[in-house]
Amino acid sequence: MAQAAHAANQAIHESNNYRSNRLLTQYLKEWQDQAQGFGTTIVLSASKSQIQQIIPLAISEGYLANFTFDTSYPIKDGNDTITVNAMTCAYVFVAPYTDDYETEIQLRKLSLHP
Repeated sequence: MAQAAHAANQAIHESNNYRSNRLLTQYLKEWQDQAQGFGTTIVLSASKSQIQQIIPLAISEGYLANFTFDTSYPIKDGNDTITVNAMTCAYVFVAPYTDDYETEIQLRKLSLHP
């Protein structure tokens, strides 16, 4: 799924803004060392409204989180294809340092993406 790859790459790119957070930096490194440069990734199924509720909450609770926009998302219109800027997914980096914050409670309500 391209959207999940976009979100994962965006998360790693944006994690550079958190280098002063030593604990987050440590957990990101541990996550990357779990396999061949990547860690466990869980893709959840969520509606746009659920994403729009969870991401601001996650950011307010200090999670590495954000919306992912595809600036050239293709939409077929008959024989034509147009591209639009579309929110395709989002990401939340959840590490063991977190407690039962509201973000994790909301994430547990979502099902795995089929």
